[in-house]
Amino acid sequence: MSNNRSGGNRATASGAEMESKVMSAVVLELKRQGFKVVSTPTKISIPSKLKSALFFEDPNNCQILLLKGKDLHKFAGNMGAGTYQAKFQKELHPDLALVNLSRNALTILEVKNQNGAGSVDEKLQTNHFKQYYYQHIAAELGLELQLYWFLAGLHISKHSSKYEAILEYMNRTGAITEVFVSNPQVAAKRLVEFIV
Repeated sequence: MSNNRSGGNRATASGAEMESKVMSAVVLELKRQGFKVVSTPTKISIPSKLKSALFFEDPNNCQILLLKGKDLHKFAGNMGAGTYQAKFQKELHPDLALVNLSRNALTILEVKNQNGAGSVDEKLQTNHFKQYYYQHIAAELGLELQLYWFLAGLHISKHSSKYEAILEYMNRTGAITEVFVSNPQVAAKRLVEFIV
């Protein structure tokens, strides 16, 4: 019998809280850099409604679409992509996806928070498959892909030497990693600078 205090439930709540903090930090950073939230163009949001979509535009007409979870697949379908789905047994849902429509670039953001030993260690090792998976979506959309990881929590920062090999491997495969303890604002600033 499980209870609400089990490690898995605490980890899920902690992860969801960090994802929310990161999304807020990214939105604030986009606004700080002169982007405004505007209406999502119909060609992007129809026929499937994008529940999480935020569409940003700056004075230079740089356009960035921010999506969560399943909305990446809805967006891909709205844009005429979807043959990639036959290749994979199950959909992966990113914590955040940012599409820079001006640069034809897709950035997948994975947010992992770990304050004690746990499943994040294993999730990091899925980096290469995630790149393989999201590359198929990006290719169908004519976008360049970048996989970005935000790694938060005391456990990761305290035991950084334990993570050297996996972070080195991730960087060799082209992933970008940002490690922080609790406040994602500095990492969000670097992410937005990279995306824009």
